[in-house]
Amino acid sequence: MNRTGRVNLYRNSYFKFYQGFILKGALYHSGQEGELVNTYVNHYANLITHMVNMVCQQKLAYEPQATVTDSEAQDQIKLAKGILYAYANRSDMDLDGVLRNATEMSCVFGESYVSVLWNKHLGQTIAYKQDETGENQEIKEGDNEYRVWSPFDIIVDTTLPAHQLHSWICLRKWENKFEVAAEYTDWADDIVSLFAGNGLGDTQLTYTINETSDIIPVYYFFHKKTAAVPKGRFTKFIDDTIILADGELPYREIPLYRMATRELWGSPYAYSRAFDLLPLQETIDRLCSAIVTNQLTFATQNIAIAKGSSISWENLYGGLNVIEWDATIAGKDGKPEALQLTSSPPEVFSFIKQCVADMGTLAGINEVVRGNPDLTLKGQVSGEALAMMTANAIQFNSDLQKAYVRLSEQVGTATIHNLQDFAFPDLGEGKTLSRDGMSQGANNKYSKQKFDKSKLNKIDKIVVRYGNPLAQTTAGRTQIAESFLAKQLITPQQYFEVVETGALEPVLESEEATMNLITEIKEMLRRGEKVVLSPYDNFPLFILEGMSVLSSMDVRTDVKVIQAVQDFVSQCEQRWKQLSMASPEICGLLKIPVLPPPAPPNPPANLPPGAPGGNAPVRPAMPVPNGVSPNKLPQPVAA
Repeated sequence: MNRTGRVNLYRNSYFKFYQGFILKGALYHSGQEGELVNTYVNHYANLITHMVNMVCQQKLAYEPQATVTDSEAQDQIKLAKGILYAYANRSDMDLDGVLRNATEMSCVFGESYVSVLWNKHLGQTIAYKQDETGENQEIKEGDNEYRVWSPFDIIVDTTLPAHQLHSWICLRKWENKFEVAAEYTDWADDIVSLFAGNGLGDTQLTYTINETSDIIPVYYFFHKKTAAVPKGRFTKFIDDTIILADGELPYREIPLYRMATRELWGSPYAYSRAFDLLPLQETIDRLCSAIVTNQLTFATQNIAIAKGSSISWENLYGGLNVIEWDATIAGKDGKPEALQLTSSPPEVFSFIKQCVADMGTLAGINEVVRGNPDLTLKGQVSGEALAMMTANAIQFNSDLQKAYVRLSEQVGTATIHNLQDFAFPDLGEGKTLSRDGMSQGANNKYSKQKFDKSKLNKIDKIVVRYGNPLAQTTAGRTQIAESFLAKQLITPQQYFEVVETGALEPVLESEEATMNLITEIKEMLRRGEKVVLSPYDNFPLFILEGMSVLSSMDVRTDVKVIQAVQDFVSQCEQRWKQLSMASPEICGLLKIPVLPPPAPPNPPANLPPGAPGGNAPVRPAMPVPNGVSPNKLPQPVAA
């Protein structure tokens, strides 16, 4: 890292990002005599924060993929969704926070890593065992452990032309030596006597760990399953003499997942567009420091008096003084004047503004995204214009969004795989461990559910459904509301509510409730259950969605499900006809067509004319005199 200069680059980026903390939020002096006052205006961290917020504000929707499509697999998909939902919302796991931290770190350092390791010391206590002293030791069920790592703690083959070609990765994990010694008792004395040492300072992000610290580096070496190493390899060691574990790779793949927006061609390293902002940030800091130095040095004014003038400093001290001078000696130029030394050239301020604008251009973050639309758009601005500016910024940072989604999918897949492989130890007598989890219901709500290995064995991988980030911004929501208002899908009151609060949820509450109900109905039909309808349901939509249950070949062989769908569609048709005849106004409110009334039955055949149920008697045609138009004949007078 020192040879390639990456250490200096990473530390410079880290310093600029955390200037407020490193400089203690204060001005500082430099120069030979401390005559220069230095300050900072941290646009660098501000732009990176906007990039991260733009990508991570969208709530991730995990979509587990099963190896089959039967009903049992569908239940496992709901369970896997609930499990990932729990990991994302548990305060001790905070999976969403881990992914956000990795995204932010990748912007600062170009790349970051997330480890998904199985920690047997986490989770609930499932049993006890006695140690050598006879004391009971807890046996935990184990759980996934997430950590985010900077490039300082990842060792790779630096000779590779691309990171994708790596076959091994080594993780340096800083751990308390007493905890490590308690786990590996055979090496306890050797581990306790260790110290971090002086030689590791150059490869640390910060210098908080020193030779007197109880924290020591523990190395985790992972080798892929390759032709040369078919079963992979995992080695855990402290140095070349203390080998804590060595054997086959217990994971399906190396449990370290890298997030990088851009690759540095010809090397295994990554590149961040934030690196291009560093010189501009330094320029802004220096120019602002020059202005502050000038203002603070000369803000207290000096007075210029002609040499030989009769005015002394006592005449100027205080205020409300009458000052006289001998004009015959000093002339008009003898008048005392304040020296204006605080004026800075206007080119300095113009150049600072230009540097700020250039930083925004390089980062793809315009002033609308930064909350200053007046600096870019003048006059009355529509929601469509704001949304377009926001969309441009989102499109520019689509590579960061893609890397974020890919990392989320990898971490989500590793989470499920670890549960499948490690979470259900054999308890003896044919019993396996059951764990607490969550499952997604038909109304998109989650509830607690116990599960074992058989409830998760058909899940293959996790994909992420990433919505439109524009819909999460105020500008995007305003544009959507304007579109709804133009199509009369919402009222003006609802539109102003969106503009004022930025919340679309109240506007879409009715539609969302209907779709949740439809999802619940389809689940009941798949189980062959009878559905109870309301007189005011959206029957055309219900018919289409109900028939979609039969869109799977597996379901078409289930007589019970087919009968349930047929009964449901028939019931919807009958209720639709009844509503059309009884309340066509309600049909208009629901925006569903009114069915025409049923046609009258055909009359019985072979009945004489005029008979009940027969045709009306045919009247003979009235004779029309020659040359007289039928339209001019006398018409019968209404009674």
